[in-house]
Amino acid sequence: MAMRTASLKDHTDHLAKAVTFVSVVRAGSLAAAAKQLSVGKSTLSEQLTALEDALGARLLERTSRGLKLTQEGQVFYEGALRCLGAWEEAWAGASEQQGAATGTLRVTAPVGFEYLLAGVLQELSESHPDLRYELSFDDRPLDLVGDGYDLGLRMGAQAASSLSAKKLGECAEVFVASRALPDSVQALERAEWVCHSAFRNAYRNARRVSGEPVALPAPRVRALANTTEGVL
Repeated sequence: MAMRTASLKDHTDHLAKAVTFVSVVRAGSLAAAAKQLSVGKSTLSEQLTALEDALGARLLERTSRGLKLTQEGQVFYEGALRCLGAWEEAWAGASEQQGAATGTLRVTAPVGFEYLLAGVLQELSESHPDLRYELSFDDRPLDLVGDGYDLGLRMGAQAASSLSAKKLGECAEVFVASRALPDSVQALERAEWVCHSAFRNAYRNARRVSGEPVALPAPRVRALANTTEGVL
């Protein structure tokens, strides 16, 4: 068998012909391979001839029982199988890696979200066993990018930002008082408030009473706390 060298471009050009060759050997005949590949029998024959010419070796012999590998054909077939197997493994590995999360996920969330995140992180851990977590619970406004966070959970209206944001749900507001509940919006002005420092001004956001928009008066803040637990 004559020795020939080929450039990378040549190998690329002949890869499809090598796949055809493997398909023919597996099928046992040109007719069967042509049916499996949905191409003409003459097309397969031309590709095999071109491959043999490029190699300078005869790969297949036609017999009364079908096709038979030559010695050179057997060597090439085994090498082609290894090559295609490595290709399939590389493809599968890259595809799996694309869907797998690895490394450390840094998350910041308001104080009190520990219990809400527990179930979510448990489910995420089962789906991505190589993922690690670094959690920070803080009610202060943070610079997610500057502080190196991958994900931030926050409540209430957020300032305009170039970051991507998605609404996850809603939190119900409940009025809690040690005295009698106020009977009017004006009565709220006389009430003493315990406010979350991060949302002190948010309490003045417009509300609706009986379907009508109502602007709440500025609260008389008796105490401020920087955590939800502190407010409660």
